[in-house]
Amino acid sequence: MGMPIITPGTGTRDQAITDLIESVALQETAISHILNAEGKKMQAIIAMPDATLEDLMNMNDSVNKLVNAATRLEMIFLSKLELFAGQKSPDPTNAAAELAKINVPSVVINVPLDDPTAQQAAVAQAIAAAQAQVDPGYTVSFAPTGYDPTGSLTGVFTVTNDTNPTDTATDAADRTIAVTSTATTAADELAKINVTAVTIPVPLNDPTAESYAVAQAVSAAQAQVDPGYNVSFAPTGYDPLTGTLTGLFTVTNSTDPADTATDITPRNIAVTYTPSTATAESNAASQFLSGTLLANVPAGSVTGLDGVSAQYINGTTSGTNVTNTSSVDLTALASAPITVNALPLPLGQLLQLGAVNQYAQASIDGASTAFDGAVSNSGIVSINGDPNYPANATLDLMQILPSTPVLTQADLTLGAIVGAAQWSASNNAPVASTTSVTNPVQGLTYNIAGATLDLNSPLLSDLTSLFDTVSTDASNVVSGAISTALETGINAAASLLGPLSGGALTFNGFTIDVQLVDLATELAPLLQQPVTSGDGVVTIEAYDGIVTVDLNQLLGINNLPPNTELLSSTVINQIVADLDEVLQALLSKVEALIISKLTGTANVTINGTVDVNVPVVGSSTLTISYSGSLYDLVSGTQPLTITGTGLLALFDFGPFVSLVQSTLGPLVNTAIGTSTSGGILNTALDSLAGDITNVSTLLDPVFALISSVVSIIINVQVYDPSANTYTEIPIQFNLINDLTTLNLGKVVVGPNTYTA
Repeated sequence: MGMPIITPGTGTRDQAITDLIESVALQETAISHILNAEGKKMQAIIAMPDATLEDLMNMNDSVNKLVNAATRLEMIFLSKLELFAGQKSPDPTNAAAELAKINVPSVVINVPLDDPTAQQAAVAQAIAAAQAQVDPGYTVSFAPTGYDPTGSLTGVFTVTNDTNPTDTATDAADRTIAVTSTATTAADELAKINVTAVTIPVPLNDPTAESYAVAQAVSAAQAQVDPGYNVSFAPTGYDPLTGTLTGLFTVTNSTDPADTATDITPRNIAVTYTPSTATAESNAASQFLSGTLLANVPAGSVTGLDGVSAQYINGTTSGTNVTNTSSVDLTALASAPITVNALPLPLGQLLQLGAVNQYAQASIDGASTAFDGAVSNSGIVSINGDPNYPANATLDLMQILPSTPVLTQADLTLGAIVGAAQWSASNNAPVASTTSVTNPVQGLTYNIAGATLDLNSPLLSDLTSLFDTVSTDASNVVSGAISTALETGINAAASLLGPLSGGALTFNGFTIDVQLVDLATELAPLLQQPVTSGDGVVTIEAYDGIVTVDLNQLLGINNLPPNTELLSSTVINQIVADLDEVLQALLSKVEALIISKLTGTANVTINGTVDVNVPVVGSSTLTISYSGSLYDLVSGTQPLTITGTGLLALFDFGPFVSLVQSTLGPLVNTAIGTSTSGGILNTALDSLAGDITNVSTLLDPVFALISSVVSIIINVQVYDPSANTYTEIPIQFNLINDLTTLNLGKVVVGPNTYTA
């Protein structure tokens, strides 16, 4: 019998079944050959004339063993075949057949139909649905030809055989797939709101009843919309007699403010009064300027610097909250020294402040809020400064720095300082840092609109004078060097005319005038321009001696972790590096201007004659003249003018002019040092570099000096477990070896308690 041929598998299930059946066929063939050989062996033994009974019995035993072994193998083959008993291999398909199976009339996406990603989401869903409808081994793709945000996707499917890329099929015409969305919009969420009644813990005619009813209505509505949407309520009326609140709800998508919806007509909400049975106490305090002065005298004990506080005790205090505010104009500190223990303390000279406001609120449910600085009487924070309460501050560091000729001004300037704290004991949530300064729910935070170190140093303004002096001296010397170099070059070149003409030369002399620009005038605008470091932290205005360090640019002043030292060694090192960078940048600008003005814009006038006496022929006169820029002269852009009389009138002086001008360039450059080491100009520029180094050496230690006399801590946060209070201090100054501590923007919440 023939041998079956097994073709290498293609990885499909049908081929695997075929391969297994063929393997059984091969094994059956092998057994048949074995049994056939055994039969021939039996015939040979029986035909033997000398075969004994014992030989025949041994043969029979051997045959029995072989047959038994073959029988066991047949059972195994049978079990293999039974695995596929009754199963019919499907007819082979192709990409076109699989494409015909696809039926995707609609898809559902999880983004709004008009979302920019809606089409992409619909295509992905269509492909996933189609892929589930074709056999394994085929891949589905979809090419969209159109999308209507009202809910319609058009395009064509393509099916490709994974193992045979040439087996592919694509729709002949567009399919239309309906698209629906499970996502909602603000309008959808607004329709979910169903707030018909609220309960408040104060009488209906209480002054705070309406605001409390609004808060309860917003809270109830917020629970009815999906996460990611914010609810607000604008009251249009409140009737304490009937207990009715009217107004409009608005829903806004928190990630897409343009997705917003508001009620068309006011809603009516019934308001009922149910007295609170909770036991609660809340406290808040705000004091913009606090700390300890000399002799440990609290700053708050000084008249006019005291803060404001609020306390609410449920069951004792009427209404739903207590709100107290106090505005303080601290400008007067500058003109009225404070006397502490008969010792006048010039606090106003050290710290210049303006108008600030202090706000404290304690509520019925064990909640308290405290703001101060740039905040209104209604507790609205202005992070860029309130017109009435700007809350700016300037610390005059010159009042505490050791006497130094390096500085005439050193101020730390701060803008729109705000301290903020909020704590509700009823929700059992921890009080932690937050970045939401306008609504610091269960948190402590702060805001500083800007923070700069503003210095003025005579070193910089003196540097501009040194620049002027060096530049003027260099200008005078360079002018002379250029004149000498030009005269030497022209005389040397003109002396070649004698041998060329065969006559004797008589030089009548050359007048060479070099006019340079007034460098001091040219430098002034440059020195008045600000120069800023690459990271935007340090800016200098050399002409006025100003150095400005933008600490907000360096640190991100409103994102610092609690209790951050403002002038740490890392910060000081960065400031010093930036200052050195800026001074080098200034030097580069000055050097470039000097080189440009002393060489590129210098004007040169040359006049002179040479008499040439040629034997027999007689005498002729050669006139050499030039009027133009030095650059054009040495580069050959504008040639010398050379004219002759007599015999010399017949000469072509073009090659001679080129020779003269090619000689002048190197002579001038060597004399003033624009391209080689040494030289007058390089000597001047080296002097400027030395001046810059001296300024850096003297000015860099200033920042370490400042940090040695004042410690500036940003975002001071304190929890006092014994008092059950939380404190936020935006800025704390520790001065004069910590004998004086000044806090700006201090707010405190607590002790707060709540028992339902």
